[in-house]
Amino acid sequence: MTDNDSAPPVEGTPGVRVFGQRATPLSERRFRRFGIEVETDSDRWVEEFDAYFDPDAGALLGVMNARTDLQQANATAVLLRTSLRDDDGVPADWHIPGEPVHDDEGDEVLYVVGEDGEPVEWQPEDGDDGDEVPDGVEVRYEWHDGSLLTATELREAIAEFDVFDDGSSRRRFEWVMNSPRHRVKLSALTDLAEWITGEVAKRPTRRPTSSARGQQRTGRTSRGSSRR
Repeated sequence: MTDNDSAPPVEGTPGVRVFGQRATPLSERRFRRFGIEVETDSDRWVEEFDAYFDPDAGALLGVMNARTDLQQANATAVLLRTSLRDDDGVPADWHIPGEPVHDDEGDEVLYVVGEDGEPVEWQPEDGDDGDEVPDGVEVRYEWHDGSLLTATELREAIAEFDVFDDGSSRRRFEWVMNSPRHRVKLSALTDLAEWITGEVAKRPTRRPTSSARGQQRTGRTSRGSSRR
């Protein structure tokens, strides 16, 4: 699709004039990659993020109306939270499960390992005592990729989960901004604000690729546990 191609318009109520319709389909939104130097007590590296440069108008106005460096940094953080990709890794709103899978009635679902090695829901047979659960039947916890884990597998998955390897751009940015162990310079956000406002009108051409779980990021060297 070229820049002159138009997406089918999103329909509103017949007869009502609609403003702000975008010419690019949702699946063809363009993004740009940038890096921020991140520091901990023991390490320093460049963390890279992907952001859509079709920003939220309210967030962009907040950046443009900021007067001091601190106001601009805070406004940039808000702008990025609305512009950063959240589909290139584990999304920002996913939480480690604290409870096992429940059914529609709020009861815990029990699983048994099927013939293919995958968990399948276990149901007592007619005449079975509902209080007696055979060996091998247990609750499961749903991981971010949809897999169903035992309590032991969940503990192992939590120990192996690394937000910098697995998280989306938005999740990683929010982690860095909210973590007392990770530091970025104030000038990183103020300079980034100037770059974003200058790039908005340039219509970058790079487009995201679809991925069920997220795509691999490039240009960043793994630092292991020292980044956490």
